[in-house]
Amino acid sequence: MKFAYALIVIAAAMLAFVVSRNLDESVTHGHSLTLAVQRPGGAGADSKADIVEAFAQSRHVNIGRLSYDPLNNSIRRIYLAVGDPQAASAQWLATGYPNFSRDTKVQIRPYEDVAESGPDGTYFVYGPKSMTFELSNEFQALGYVVFVEPKFSVLNAIQASGTKALVWCFLVVGLVVAVSVASAVALNAKSYGVQRLHGQPFAAILWRDFRQLGPFFAGAVIATGSITAGSLYLYNGLQQFTTFARIAMSITAVFVLVALLAHLTTLTMVHRSPIVDAVKGEVTATWAIIGSYVLRVWSALLIFSIGTSAIASAMELQRQADTHRFWTAMGEAYYMRISGAVLNPVDGKIAQSRIGHWIREADIRNEISVASRQILPGTTRDALVVNPNYLTMHAVYDADAARVQVNDGKTIRVLLPSRYARESEEITAGVARWVESQDGRELKSDPAAIDVALTLARDSQSQFHYAATTAPHASLIVEEPIVVVVPGASNVITDTEYFTMATNQEVLIENPTQAVKGLVAAGVGHYILGMSPYVEDAAANYRNAKRDLAVQSINVLVGLSVLLATAISVSIVYFRRNSQTIFVKYISGWGFLATHWRLLSIEVILGLALTLWIWQNTAVILRGQGPPGAPPTDLGDLFLDGWQPAVAGGVALLSLLMIVVTLLIANAKFARARMAELS
Repeated sequence: MKFAYALIVIAAAMLAFVVSRNLDESVTHGHSLTLAVQRPGGAGADSKADIVEAFAQSRHVNIGRLSYDPLNNSIRRIYLAVGDPQAASAQWLATGYPNFSRDTKVQIRPYEDVAESGPDGTYFVYGPKSMTFELSNEFQALGYVVFVEPKFSVLNAIQASGTKALVWCFLVVGLVVAVSVASAVALNAKSYGVQRLHGQPFAAILWRDFRQLGPFFAGAVIATGSITAGSLYLYNGLQQFTTFARIAMSITAVFVLVALLAHLTTLTMVHRSPIVDAVKGEVTATWAIIGSYVLRVWSALLIFSIGTSAIASAMELQRQADTHRFWTAMGEAYYMRISGAVLNPVDGKIAQSRIGHWIREADIRNEISVASRQILPGTTRDALVVNPNYLTMHAVYDADAARVQVNDGKTIRVLLPSRYARESEEITAGVARWVESQDGRELKSDPAAIDVALTLARDSQSQFHYAATTAPHASLIVEEPIVVVVPGASNVITDTEYFTMATNQEVLIENPTQAVKGLVAAGVGHYILGMSPYVEDAAANYRNAKRDLAVQSINVLVGLSVLLATAISVSIVYFRRNSQTIFVKYISGWGFLATHWRLLSIEVILGLALTLWIWQNTAVILRGQGPPGAPPTDLGDLFLDGWQPAVAGGVALLSLLMIVVTLLIANAKFARARMAELS
């Protein structure tokens, strides 16, 4: 039982670190409430700047405005209006933001350095909540719409930073705690029976357990807390330690509650068994066996789920590593970040058209590269629509193994893999129909009227798709696509389609500073949040994939300990329940399989049932079939390419191996103990 409480404090410290780190990388801390200011009324930008600084000075409070680096979205900036020079937040201008995570990028700058981009924005008030509402009233008086957002609580922090792997970790640790405590109480039935024989009531027995656990738990908390504090001092100088401590204590409280409930429930069941059986150390109640196997089946399903997730995490890590290497090798490559204001029904359409028109002009000047996956009408082949500049950045080879060169003019070129040569007419017609559909007109009866030139390309080529950087489980590489080269001067791609490509990160910009200047000159600068390097997104995704795999690996190890604990529990309960029968068989010379064939048969049946069930579900997904009325199956569920039954079979074999090993050990100890009693 002490193992469970030691696990609680260690797991709480580890999980609190992960939650605090993830939270620090997504939100800032130190403020009371957050103001979201939107849609200006009658006030101008200068009025807004004046009111923030004037309010900070008059109320002696610090106010920050959140912004982002226009050339790197991963860097957050807080422009701070200082009204209280003695406050901790004011010191950040000199000492920097107190990051908990080493990967957090937050810059603190004076408020006068703020780059004005309109009245919309997010503001932090580093002071009492009442000050936040007063500032909100000031903005509203000037005609702004203001939303007051609460500060994250500990529960919000856990929810906001909760990845699938982290959720699994919480569940697995909780299960281990419950199983460990319940097993310890059940296996201590003899001691409880002796106490009951001496007239001890249920409450006294329970209190005695808590008194014995109290000093150990307190020592574990002190030891783990000291080690954690020392580690955090080396990691970040104990920055945001209060927030970390609150999260750790909250997680500890949840796990302690799970342990207490398991202790109370199991002790209640043990207390109901006959005193004579308990004193003998024999747990004869049927619930003990049933309960052990319920946990065992649950553990096997848990290991399967965690195992498949861990394998998927390893595959995702490899994909993100490849993506990061690609973008690192690309060097200067940015995508455009566009404000949601372009969705405004009043002038949003005009802004979208202007942004798209600028992209077209930049395409003609060879300042951008385009790579967009498209569906060709009437075909089933993958098509990658690119611009001529794409060919200068990425090598595409024709059927003679010569690199395809960029040609001037407006002709659309189709680079078709040689293996699809028989489908050339169908592909050409599909490209023509796709071209005609770009401006929304009805398709012409004669698709051959479109100026399309087809060239056979070398087989087994793969090309790169820009937008895959931010799509989970999506590949950056498109295998053997039909490459459709569309010059900007052809006017085939509409301004709206260019804009859509930009929002999907399918437009690569090599010179972000020049691009921002051009967009400002086009009158849409206030709709552009900035330019972000692809490599930064790739690095963040790679880092998150490594973290996810690390947590999943811990989940697997903890899950295996659950499966092993249930195997030990089943073996001990099984021997205690059948001690006389097993001893008779032992002295009669029965072998291991003959003695324990019933228990082993149950394990084999459960393992086969698990494997067959997973196989049947996988087969249904592969066939794309389901029960009548069920929604269509998602092939994305087959991230292991249909190998889930093999994982299930491995879990079943591992479970059987654990029960065999624990039975062999328990059988040897049982035989030695009984023979010692007879000697």
